[in-house]
Amino acid sequence: MLQFSRRLQKIANGSKIKPPNNTPMATAVKLPDHIIEDAKKYSRACSRSVPKQLEHWIKIGRAAEDNPDLSYEMIHGILLGLEEAERGELIPYQPD
Repeated sequence: MLQFSRRLQKIANGSKIKPPNNTPMATAVKLPDHIIEDAKKYSRACSRSVPKQLEHWIKIGRAAEDNPDLSYEMIHGILLGLEEAERGELIPYQPD
């Protein structure tokens, strides 16, 4: 389970290779028109830019490939929890 958490932590953090000035590298990628059109539609619905929508899909897809036994909801919840932990928004577990 610890190894799984480290993998998702890397995915949540983006694990990008950054140049010396610490800015993300940009790379042009050709994608089919239907993927771009879908990304535009979903980006408007989710209040994201098209590149951020594509980044979101890549992050989820990468986690799904690494963990094929997990549902989308589980992956999304784990990534959200890791982001909350990164921001210090943890709530201690209180058993009933």
